[in-house]
Amino acid sequence: MKIEYTDGSTLIIFADHTRINTLKDKNDQEESRVVMTYFEKEGYSTVKITFDPVKARSSTMIGLGGADALMGRDGIMERSNGGLISEVFLPDRSVVQTYFEKQELAGVNRSSKSLIHLIKRDDYSVIKCRQDGEIVLVTANERAFLNSIGKQEEFGTQDYDYFFEIFGMPLERRSGVYTCNLEQGRLWT
Repeated sequence: MKIEYTDGSTLIIFADHTRINTLKDKNDQEESRVVMTYFEKEGYSTVKITFDPVKARSSTMIGLGGADALMGRDGIMERSNGGLISEVFLPDRSVVQTYFEKQELAGVNRSSKSLIHLIKRDDYSVIKCRQDGEIVLVTANERAFLNSIGKQEEFGTQDYDYFFEIFGMPLERRSGVYTCNLEQGRLWT
């Protein structure tokens, strides 16, 4: 069954009760509307895919170091290079966000594009896995500590001080943040 709504949203329900719900934001210009698609089926994790055509055209490049570390604190789409983010909502209430990020490298006109996985756990710990082998773990205790010495926003929902650690330079990270780089065979604790 397919239902098309007047606002451009659609709902498709398959015989096995799989649901695909496509929602569009309220932007007046059709070509600039953010599209969110939810894939749901009982017994499986819900998947949400968000596409922002304006963000896709901007081709964001993240600067080196801490200059752009806070990018994405209001929404991870800000860090996305292609305007596409997928989120998987796991049964343990963890959320895995996946997107492409383009980051500048040392030197002139050099950059790399990597697939990033952000795992936000129910205990408020955060793990970043980068396609090039970098893994960063901020435990819930360290996240609370970073919030207490930083902006002191509502812990777990509004705090973003851990962004400096997750998206900053590995050598500049605090001692409570764990980092490993599988390509280099290095571990920082």
